[in-house]
Amino acid sequence: MRKYIAFIIILCGFVHNGCLAGETLPSVMRNYMIACKTMNEALANQDKTLMESALEMLDNLEVSAIPDEYIRITPTDDRISPKIYFLPEYADRLLLNDFIIAELDEASLLRESSLSDPEIYVSHHGVKAKGNVTAELRCEGHVTLFLSSDGVQPPVAVLRDRDSGKEYKDFSTSGNSSWIEWDMENPGWIELSISNISDTDVTYVIALN
Repeated sequence: MRKYIAFIIILCGFVHNGCLAGETLPSVMRNYMIACKTMNEALANQDKTLMESALEMLDNLEVSAIPDEYIRITPTDDRISPKIYFLPEYADRLLLNDFIIAELDEASLLRESSLSDPEIYVSHHGVKAKGNVTAELRCEGHVTLFLSSDGVQPPVAVLRDRDSGKEYKDFSTSGNSSWIEWDMENPGWIELSISNISDTDVTYVIALN
């Protein structure tokens, strides 16, 4: 009984802190942020109870991959395979295999997804220590862009609207997550530069809704 009481207290702490820090985020993206934080904590401690909680939160969200025609990644030696995927399919496999799984990719994890209008679009990328990756994303209207990682620091990112040339650097942060919202005057491409300032390789997820 004490174990479950402690778990409830820990989980409530995640939710409370996540809600306070992410109060500027839309509720769907805020819930995704909390799920990412919970998955990171579960992996760090090999905690199945926490991972089950992360899986439940992710299962309650409609997540799909950013379509190939809406994202372009600039080739670079700094880019490596992701070590983690903030997806329900990945959390499920971790639980089934006691946190030990073969190398996977985003496409295979989301292959069976048939969502026509998901709540969140995601793309996962690994970045070498002190490395940098650049992605181009096609966006329109009011955009919420969220970044999270398996590292301890929030992603350092710069956003540039290719049409207007305007740069955005004032990302909000919470733990190892950061986000920004803005309005696109016209549909177009934005350039996102993400820097890994840590001394270890890191996996980032780019999420849009």
